[in-house]
Amino acid sequence: MPDIPKSPPPSLNEALIDRHFAIDPQSRSPIADPVLAELRDVMQAGRVAADKATRVSAALLRDEMQTLPARHRRAQAEAWRTVEGSLKRFDMALAVARREIEDVERRTFGPPKSNAAGDVIMAGEVRARLAAMPEADRRAALEAALAEGDDAVVGAALHGPSMLSGLSAPEHASLRDRWRRARHGPELERIDRLRKALDDTTRGGSLLLSYVATLTDRALIEKAEASEAAAREALAS
Repeated sequence: MPDIPKSPPPSLNEALIDRHFAIDPQSRSPIADPVLAELRDVMQAGRVAADKATRVSAALLRDEMQTLPARHRRAQAEAWRTVEGSLKRFDMALAVARREIEDVERRTFGPPKSNAAGDVIMAGEVRARLAAMPEADRRAALEAALAEGDDAVVGAALHGPSMLSGLSAPEHASLRDRWRRARHGPELERIDRLRKALDDTTRGGSLLLSYVATLTDRALIEKAEASEAAAREALAS
């Protein structure tokens, strides 16, 4: 019989999500965030479910009215039943968090793009002018556009392939990142925190699965079930 763990893994804990909330500079209290709050609740529910599964399986494994394999089989079934609802909550909360990140990424990916004929022509002219500049002048022009909030110039560069503006791929990516940080800093900072919370919660769900699997001896159950099947087959022949 394997040793029964005394408690769930430390990383299956809502405190890991608490650290990802933004803090109000005045009150020093966490700023409400419904997506993070759900991830926190899911981690808490997972921890509580793991604790209960531990107690349930330990109690069933002490039931001397049943054979050892029977104890393990029943304990296994009850342990999984105990955490089933929590595992579903993990899946749903993680899906919501991923959609939220994707939505913010989409909304902050670049300046609004106009399809009006005049704006399209102007954007093409801006790209051509940027491509014709010496590298130092092009860099200075884009830096000035960023500083002055000139989204027409920055947008022209970002809405076309990098080579049309004379930029390398890394320069193009850097320009986009700097524009996003300048215009949507708080949202991107939140995305960074959500990603970290998403990683912690994903790990928590995996830990819950692996932890519950350690509460009983699967090999013992499989051996007993094979013997049971062989006995039924012998009786039926």
